[in-house]
Amino acid sequence: SPDQRAYWRDRAAQLRNRVAAAALREQAATAAYSRMLTRRYPAGDAKAAIIDERDLATQEYADAVADVRAFKEDARRAGVPDQWIDPEGDAPPWWVDPR
Repeated sequence: SPDQRAYWRDRAAQLRNRVAAAALREQAATAAYSRMLTRRYPAGDAKAAIIDERDLATQEYADAVADVRAFKEDARRAGVPDQWIDPEGDAPPWWVDPR
């Protein structure tokens, strides 16, 4: 039905947006961490905050990709056609093979 198709399509779009945002956050946190190591600055609480942010961003990304994996498995079990949930154009690697 059109309602089912819209549900699956919207849910897939939400997940893709979540993973994309998590990937950007992880990239920014990793870049900040790398700059910190290169400059050997900051120290103390600021250093701990950068490390914590990198760890949280990495975990958020991993959780988002795991949710994509679960969603795709749910869609497969429900018999949802791939064209309902796959993005238009080239799909990112984490969408094609979310491991």
